[in-house]
Amino acid sequence: MTYEEALQYIHGTPNFARSASLHRMQALMEQLGNPQKRLRFVHIAGTNGKGSTAAMVASVLQTAGYRTGLYTSPYLERFNERIQLNGTPIPDEELAAVTERVKAAADAVAVRGVESPNEFELVTAIGFCWYAQRGAEVVVLEVGLGGRYDATNVIEQPLACAITSISLDHTAVLGNTVEEIAGEKAGILKPGSPCVLSPGQPESVCQVVCQTARQVGCPLLESSREQISVLTRSWAGMTFSRLGRRYTLPLLGDYQADNLCTALNLLDCLQMQGLDIPDSAVQAGLAQVRWPGRLELLAGRTVLLDCCHNPDGIASLCRALDSIFSGIPVTAVMGMLRDKDYETGIKLVAERSVRFYAVAPPSPRALEPETARAVAAQVCGETRAFDSVKEALHQAEEVREQDGIVLVCGSIPLVGEARQYFRLRQ
Repeated sequence: MTYEEALQYIHGTPNFARSASLHRMQALMEQLGNPQKRLRFVHIAGTNGKGSTAAMVASVLQTAGYRTGLYTSPYLERFNERIQLNGTPIPDEELAAVTERVKAAADAVAVRGVESPNEFELVTAIGFCWYAQRGAEVVVLEVGLGGRYDATNVIEQPLACAITSISLDHTAVLGNTVEEIAGEKAGILKPGSPCVLSPGQPESVCQVVCQTARQVGCPLLESSREQISVLTRSWAGMTFSRLGRRYTLPLLGDYQADNLCTALNLLDCLQMQGLDIPDSAVQAGLAQVRWPGRLELLAGRTVLLDCCHNPDGIASLCRALDSIFSGIPVTAVMGMLRDKDYETGIKLVAERSVRFYAVAPPSPRALEPETARAVAAQVCGETRAFDSVKEALHQAEEVREQDGIVLVCGSIPLVGEARQYFRLRQ
C-alpha cells in the first residue's frame, strides 16, 4: 500500500458509524493484539482548548526526556500531523505500512459480522499501532468527538485525564445542552485515574462531572483561575505566574490561561503518578510549545489565523481582537460550515472588521459565501463573497491598511489552506 492509497482508504471510510458504541473499536484492537494496552496515556476531552492543552503537556513531557506521542484532530495542512512522536509527524511510508496492517485487521473483523469501523476509529487504531511500534513512553491523546463512545475511549486506565472548556457544539450527536454534552465527555473518566476539570466551567457542568467522578471512583481536581495570573501580554505571547514560578507561553489569547492551568495541574498529577518532570522542563517545554492555526501570526505579523469554528471559540477570538489587537484595522476572510451556528459567529467577527470577505471552506458542508456575506452585511459596511479562497486572500492582502491585519477564521480546513498559502509566499 502506498501513502496515497492509505489516505484514499482512510478517507473513503464513513465518518460516522450506524451506532454509538465502542464494540467496533474493541473488536478491531483485539484483532491487532491490543497495542493500546502497551501504552500509557494522558486523555483529554472538551469542546474548546483540548488541543492547546494537549500540545502543552506533550511539549513538557518531551522536554523532560519522555518519548512522547501527540494524537490530535483534525489536521491543518497534512494528514500526518494528527499522529506525532516527539513533535515529528508519522512518516508517509510508515503510515502506509501501518494502515495496511489495520486494513487487514478491519477486513478480518468484518468477516466475523462486526460493523465496519468508521474513519476516526481507523485513524485511532493506526495511531495506537504506530506508537506501540515506535516505543512511545507516554501518549497525549485528544478525544475526537464527545468522549463516552469516542474511539480513544477504548483505553482502560490513563495516567490522568482532563476535561477542558465545555460549550455547545456537535449538538446533533452529543446533546442540546451543556449538561448533556458534559455527561458525554465525562464518559472518559476511569476508576483511580485522576481527572483535571478546566476552570471557568458553568456550575451545571461541574455538577455533572463531579457526580460522574463520584460514581466512577475517579479523583477529581477542579482547577481555579485564581491558581494562575497573567503577568504580561504581547504579540509574542504571554507570561504567567503560578505558585511563585514564572512561565512563558508563546501562544496568544487570555483563554490560554485556563488551558495552561489545566496543563499544569495535569503535569502535577503525572508527577504524583511517578513521572519525573522537573520544573525546569515545565518552563522550557511551555516556552517552546507550538499549536499552529490558533491565534497564529504569519507574514511579518500582518496575517492572523484562528481555527475558531463554534460560538464559544469565536467569542474567544473576539476577546483577543478587543485586547491584543485593539485599534488595528481588520480585513476578515471567513468561511463557516452550514451545520454550525454561523450567524452568531459571522456577526461577532464582521462587526470588528473594516471589511469582510466571505468564502467557502474546503468542505462538503461549507456554507455558501453569499449567505455568509449577507449575514455580515448586517453589521459591516464593506462585504464581498468570493468563489475562490486564494482570490479572497490575495484581495485581502491588497486592500489591507498599512497598519492592519488580515484575519482568516471560521473553519479549520480554511485556516489550513490559508496557512499553506501564506507560508509558501514567505
